[in-house]
Amino acid sequence: MRRAIASVAAGSLLIGIGISAAQAADSVPAIGSKEIASAQPRFSGYRLQEIKDWSPETDPYSEYLRSAIPLQQRIAPLQATQANPTLDGKAEVMLMQGDYGNAFFDTPMVNNDFANHTLNFWQYVDYFSPWHGAATASTPSSLYDPATSDWRNRGFEFGIVNIPNPAYTNAAHRNGVKSIATIYFDPAFRPGQTFKESFDKDPNSHGYVIAQKLKEMAEYYGFDGYFLNQEEGGDDSEFKPFMAWLTAQGLYTQWYDTNSTFNAAKKEWLSDETNGQIHDSVFVNYGWPYSVNQALSYAAANDVDPYKEVFFGVEANQAKFSGSHTSSSMLPNLYAPGTKSPRGSVALFTPSDYYQRGLDDDVKIPALTKDLPLMQQDEFQWMIAERERMYFSGVKQNPRDTGTKAGFARADVGVKNASGWVGVADFTPERSVIGGTEFSSTFNTGHGMQWFSQGKATDGEWTAIDSQSLLPSWQWWVDTEGARPKVDFDYGDTLTNKSTAGTEVAPTFTQVGGYEGGSSLVVHGDLSAPTTLRLFKTDLTVEDSSKLSLTFKKTSSDSAAMRAALIFADAPDQVVPVDLPDTTAAGDWTTSNVDLAQFAGRKIATIGLQFDAASGYQINVGAIGVTAGAKAPAKPAGLSITHAYSDGQAELTWDAAGFDSVDRYELTAIAADGTARHIYTGYAALAYAKVAPTDGVVGYELRAIGHGGAVSEPATVSFDFSGQPSKVTVAEAASASGLLTQAAKAGEVTLTWTPGGSAGKTCRVDLSLLDIAKDNIDDQPYGASVPCADGSATVPVPVAEGYSFVATVTAGDGPGVAVRGATRDTKAEPMPLSDFTLAGQKLALHTPSPKDWWKLSVKFATEAGAETTLVTAKRGDNSNRGLQNIRNLPAANGTVIVTVTDYSGNTVEQRLKVAGGELVRDTMAPVFTVTPSAEVAVELGSELEPITVAVTDDSPVTLRLTTPLPEGMSYAGGVLSGTPALGTHVIGFDAVDWYGNLAHQDVTITVADTTGPTLTATPPTPQTLRPGTTATPVTFASTDLSGPVTLDVQVPKHFTATKRADGSVVVTGKVSKPGRYEIVATATDAFGNTSTVTVPIEVKAGKP
Repeated sequence: MRRAIASVAAGSLLIGIGISAAQAADSVPAIGSKEIASAQPRFSGYRLQEIKDWSPETDPYSEYLRSAIPLQQRIAPLQATQANPTLDGKAEVMLMQGDYGNAFFDTPMVNNDFANHTLNFWQYVDYFSPWHGAATASTPSSLYDPATSDWRNRGFEFGIVNIPNPAYTNAAHRNGVKSIATIYFDPAFRPGQTFKESFDKDPNSHGYVIAQKLKEMAEYYGFDGYFLNQEEGGDDSEFKPFMAWLTAQGLYTQWYDTNSTFNAAKKEWLSDETNGQIHDSVFVNYGWPYSVNQALSYAAANDVDPYKEVFFGVEANQAKFSGSHTSSSMLPNLYAPGTKSPRGSVALFTPSDYYQRGLDDDVKIPALTKDLPLMQQDEFQWMIAERERMYFSGVKQNPRDTGTKAGFARADVGVKNASGWVGVADFTPERSVIGGTEFSSTFNTGHGMQWFSQGKATDGEWTAIDSQSLLPSWQWWVDTEGARPKVDFDYGDTLTNKSTAGTEVAPTFTQVGGYEGGSSLVVHGDLSAPTTLRLFKTDLTVEDSSKLSLTFKKTSSDSAAMRAALIFADAPDQVVPVDLPDTTAAGDWTTSNVDLAQFAGRKIATIGLQFDAASGYQINVGAIGVTAGAKAPAKPAGLSITHAYSDGQAELTWDAAGFDSVDRYELTAIAADGTARHIYTGYAALAYAKVAPTDGVVGYELRAIGHGGAVSEPATVSFDFSGQPSKVTVAEAASASGLLTQAAKAGEVTLTWTPGGSAGKTCRVDLSLLDIAKDNIDDQPYGASVPCADGSATVPVPVAEGYSFVATVTAGDGPGVAVRGATRDTKAEPMPLSDFTLAGQKLALHTPSPKDWWKLSVKFATEAGAETTLVTAKRGDNSNRGLQNIRNLPAANGTVIVTVTDYSGNTVEQRLKVAGGELVRDTMAPVFTVTPSAEVAVELGSELEPITVAVTDDSPVTLRLTTPLPEGMSYAGGVLSGTPALGTHVIGFDAVDWYGNLAHQDVTITVADTTGPTLTATPPTPQTLRPGTTATPVTFASTDLSGPVTLDVQVPKHFTATKRADGSVVVTGKVSKPGRYEIVATATDAFGNTSTVTVPIEVKAGKP
């Protein structure tokens, strides 16, 4: 979907009423300490080429891109307790917008930054789909300059597929919302990428390769389906069997094209006789208000359910709050007559582009926006929160008072005209997942200026929406006959708000902060009459053991009481007050527990709070919950430190219990001085820490928290940094292109460190390449050992690609101290043959397959040497448009010259011979040369004489290992080396040239044991004794590389040979007669090899 309405009719309508597309600010890269760190997980976009070969082992940060919370079931609606009881709730809502923002690069799941958007209104959403575009993983972020890049031609490439941020998927699933990935085809914004490359089939199964991979990605990453945005011209009918297959796999699918009504042309994307169900639903473009009745009539006549299968689009960004777009201002055309219940479902397109990103359109403070837009500054997040609440709860921020409000404005948050938006709560009743017998919330919105634990701050700024609590179902439903109090989330006194003029805004309440998480609920102001605040829509069964728990902090000096306000399903019009002790006096955080046994057998439909009348009232609520005697979860198992980085980053894993028993995990770091730092809260089996302690012994405590709020005993693990090197760094330099930072030298990685407490030890450096397939020949262990006191080590890494790596420097035990980097890229990858179609003197290119291609030049040279330029393209910009167009060659004979430059600045030239207008295909397979021999014998325990495996061909060759390397061996730089284990090892190599010709080479290494065991005698020297003197005991011990040894010891008369548990034999005894004697030991290994040791004993006459 484009920023302007795409259909001709709707586009004409836009021009006719003089509306221009809103621009909004883009999320720019974080700065300073908030920049993305070297090991910080982040997600990227995917081209079709990456999807075709997708695997978790090659997708960066794949283990962190998995959402873990299963989709939660929502409770049955109870209309009588809705904010608007007349809404029938049949219509669904698809919400398409950015997540934390619309960052094009390096969107993280967590960061030490408060100024990110965390959706607070899941209760009005059924499907969430990300909409902001994401650059592909190999794209250098240095290509993007937010100050100069045109958003239509940014100079870098978006992916076709944008998966949901997994943190957002976790939050969505927690609230019963499906999380839907986006597939986007539009040559205007994805130049050089085309849907026509989607339909390759597996030669064995005949299924669509891309579709199968999309299914695998959804299953692995845990999201629920795909939204297909199709705005590319051409015959797209093959999408029907393609998407029908995905739909049949249980994935939710929705189709979008620029058709602005529901008619036969739109219905054909729902189902047909040939393919069955193609998509679960369709998105009707924004011109629908003028034909909505005809659309609904057509749906009814064709047995189409408009509540499940037809979503009418609202262009929220262009509409703003003023109703400046007909899809917004005329939304009530969709309502059933005399009601506010829609007759079909609704798709909200990018509301956050206005209420978040549009802040910078509405509020101009040039002096404050030199580095970051206002939407990314802490001091303006309050405005975004207010605007978000206006969008969902209605512009009056009251779900009981929705609809358009003539003349209404909120200039204090940059909204000069808020008269034209009805609010999502106007047509959608709130939904909830709070059922069963237990529930808890800490009013944590998913970001904060600090992390609070039991009311005490333990960390600085942060964002992690998968830590978000179940938030109130209404913001804000207040029942009173007097003045309405103000209700908000309190982030603490480190947050300062600013006005539209850039001046500080004085807080209207005492800033307290959160109890658990980043925020608490604050109720403040003048209450001129008793007041009820409804908070949570529930379906909680009360048992004899049920209790209500409330943690609060009152700061006002009045004596007004707060009570719990319960509404039961069997009496939905009656509010039942429940007294809470200790709520009348100001004080610190206090927890009140109330027995609910008197209500056993009933179902709580609403949980709220009641307040006595008071002036200047304030109370903060930090936690609320209903428990039914459930035990705390078991102590977590398997906690371990995966990597500890010297700059404070860390990665930890554990064994996660099922979500049915654990609501979330909380990980805390304990510094050597005892200071606690919050690291992670959420439901997962691993965590990334950006800022963890690195001095002395650092401990980690992991607790499991149940759905009712019960907390387990902590699992612990620690790491002693004092005995390890510190300040580990990689020697780096810019790539030849200047776009990337890589290891300073090709074929090696140099690390430096400060020895510190490791100075007297040996440091082992282990380097592992990341995001690399197991069968990739470069996937080898690399390492070196040096005295730690040296302060540096150079590790040979003879690879030509620019791989990400993690290197760990270890002194002694423990995980060592890690650092991230990238090897130096010295070779551009050529385009494969499958990227070209050449026949009948016509050349067609496909999107270049190499992940890191940057520039492409295609020329044709005739036999006479005359050259014609066919293609000059730079990835991601408009020079890619028409890349796949067929090009006529100027002659039937000659050479196609293809030059590919990668992002590192490396260049490769490919020359394709053409004869008679056809590609001349090489039919010769690559040739292997093995030196000194392809069959080698070596003695067990001996180092192999290096074996060089070289391959030659006239075209580029891909070399792969077809068998795992034997233990103790490595292959690097074309050389097999190491000390192989016992046995016969056949190491297979496949070489495939550019034309698909295959050659295979086996290298056979036979490792035999022909050497006798190692046999020692202690002491080994002859003994001279007097008659009757006891000989010095002799111990015989034997080992062998091949395994167990049989030890036989022959002793003189009166001597005894005793075998020990460790296999050694001790000989003791004495001789009474003079003479020469021998102790003879023989060791025999499993192959019959023997070794013998003799210890002579001479007894001389004389007295002892």
